[in-house]
Amino acid sequence: MKKMALFLLSMAITVVFAGCSFTANSEKDDTLTIAWLPNESGADLGEARDEIGKLIEEKTGKKVEHQTTTDYIVAIEAIANGNADMAFLGAQGYIEAHNKNEKVLPLAVPSGESGTLEDAVYYSWLAVQKEHADEYKNGGEFAIDNIQGKRFSFVSNSSTSGFKVPSTGITDYFSAKEEFKSLTAEDLLEGGEDKFFSEV
Repeated sequence: MKKMALFLLSMAITVVFAGCSFTANSEKDDTLTIAWLPNESGADLGEARDEIGKLIEEKTGKKVEHQTTTDYIVAIEAIANGNADMAFLGAQGYIEAHNKNEKVLPLAVPSGESGTLEDAVYYSWLAVQKEHADEYKNGGEFAIDNIQGKRFSFVSNSSTSGFKVPSTGITDYFSAKEEFKSLTAEDLLEGGEDKFFSEV
């Protein structure tokens, strides 16, 4: 129960877009299909998905079916090509789905304390093993200067918090230095001796 409550709370806080795509098929029948991102597709979150489905069924009068996925791209494609009617997506996923199908539109977005998008914020962070944390300090503060040349892992290149936000932060920070002035997000996806990261 605690895990379900945390999942529902995280959905309320971190969901950037709920994309909704109504196709000819969904208008004809009484079923809504929700595509779930990989981090929401695990068996341990089945009860939470069912509770969300029940709420949607109560409000729409339609039956809800859940489509779990193992890849962000699968969920994005499902909503974009009409195989799913709804999906809880981050900003990057929404943009990709909308670019593929203009009928995919935001249904709900989180707001800031003002109740508007003006102060709505999105958090992403880099994590290191605790025993190596001091290697990433500059004085008494943590800094990303020492990530260059290290082994690095992104969640998925179609994830907002797992790629878009951190890669933008990394490229913005390092491209201010002459050595990395032409660094792009795509450069961060491949590791190697002459690459930004040693391994990705």
